Parts: sequence; structure tokens; C-alpha cells
Amino acid sequence: MSMNIDGTCQVLAEEVVKVEDIDQAAARTELEAAQRAAVEGSDLAKAEALIRAEVMFSSSAQYLVCE
Repeated sequence: MSMNIDGTCQVLAEEVVKVEDIDQAAARTELEAAQRAAVEGSDLAKAEALIRAEVMFSSSAQYLVCE
């Protein structure tokens, strides 16, 4: 975990799962759902959806980089 000056943090977990074990279709589906949720609901729900979207985007992007 890395804390930034602006109060945000990064959780680094590169070795939690092998890239080839990530279900890309599921990651894309979850990314799309999170992006939709990020514009609806309470501020808390939007913030949680943005976090989900960032995680799913990172999962998809990591897969593309490693291919």
C-alpha cells in the first residue's frame, strides 16, 4: 500500500492472481457495469463504482500489456 500526499492510496497486488487467470469477458462486463453505476446513486455509491471501474480497467489493461 502506498499513501499519496493528496490522501489517495494505491494498493499494489501484482502477485495476487496470474494474468492468464483473469476472465477478460467478466472484467469487461464488470467494468461496464461499474461505469454505469458511477453516474447514478449517492456520492458513496458513485465513489465505490469508480473504484470498481478502476480495478476492472487495470485488470483488462494489464492483460493487454502482457499478451
